Amino acid sequence: EIVARSVKTIVRDGLSFLADDASGFSQEDVKLCIWNYLNEIFSAVDGETSQRIWEFITLQSRKKFGLTIEKNVLDKVNCITLLHSICSKSGVTLSKIKGFDFNSPEPFTKEDILSVQPRVKNVPHPKYMVTSLLSRAKLLDQQGQRS
Repeated sequence: EIVARSVKTIVRDGLSFLADDASGFSQEDVKLCIWNYLNEIFSAVDGETSQRIWEFITLQSRKKFGLTIEKNVLDKVNCITLLHSICSKSGVTLSKIKGFDFNSPEPFTKEDILSVQPRVKNVPHPKYMVTSLLSRAKLLDQQGQRS
């Protein structure tokens, strides 16, 4: 769970660096970004980018949760379960959920990523907010505390 939440932060930050010009960025750019992150996180090869990503995961998990997580955690968890959690938190839809070779340098292909949808947290209903503010104002009026 902690790794998945830290990866979600990395993905969100990485997507914020995509060029957002007048035409915007394409769904293909987003898929490529996600594809790159997933390969660097789950790759059996320890490249420079992979090491930096795992350093960030370690830093993020220590800062937010007070726990130190290293890349060897992949030897101790079910990678499919972790992948499913990451995809769920990041809004990623894969073409399949099984059959990835986590011992290869690139366990994922570009075609494995079908889509990426933004995840929106629930926001209070505006009517509820207005009703709450109005009730508070009426109460303060009755008490003579509102100017």
